[in-house]
Amino acid sequence: MSPSKAPNLDSIIDELWPGIELEGKDGSGPRISNWGADKLMGTQVKYVCVYGYSTSVSYNRIMQITDPKVQG
Repeated sequence: MSPSKAPNLDSIIDELWPGIELEGKDGSGPRISNWGADKLMGTQVKYVCVYGYSTSVSYNRIMQITDPKVQG
């Protein structure tokens, strides 16, 4: 992680789980699609779910690292 900027979810996941990659990180997929549409496509819904879940899991893992008494 670069000390000059705030970490994003990708950099946090890279630190905590090397080798795991969020779908669409290569610039394709739901990250760059039209989020202003009336209905989200299935890939967008999946992306949002995975992003939200991975944020929660990452937060819990960071809490476990900083305080080993925290249950995850």
